[in-house]
Amino acid sequence: MKDFSCRRQSQNNNGNFTRKVIFKAFFLSQTNFNYIDSFTESLVYVQGDCTHTLVIRDMRLIHPDDVHNRAVYPIITFQLKLRFQKCSVCKIFRAAKATVDDKWTPENPCYFCEECFSLLHQAKDGTPLYTDFVEFDYNHD
Repeated sequence: MKDFSCRRQSQNNNGNFTRKVIFKAFFLSQTNFNYIDSFTESLVYVQGDCTHTLVIRDMRLIHPDDVHNRAVYPIITFQLKLRFQKCSVCKIFRAAKATVDDKWTPENPCYFCEECFSLLHQAKDGTPLYTDFVEFDYNHD
């Protein structure tokens, strides 16, 4: 079993270690803010050869309007929006297929909705018109 014990080191603004104080060893999985007794300096937690720098810039006391249940923290305040490509042919519908090295498309890769893909790449009976391209299902970027 690997040693997951840590030690706290003080680091000044230049990134140099001013002193090395080993307070106690503890498991990272059991670490919380109760172990931090000073927020005036950067904290560096060392785990084997890996160092984790923790800088707390802003902190406030809990407010009556905040959620008081500790189990819901940390609260996610930003969720990256998914980006979707539109069909390169009709430019109306969301793309469902993508092709690479397609000889009849102006872009590589080229994105298609289901309707445009079937019109340009399949015969009426569903057989492919040509096969010298790579086809992928497309969900989002």
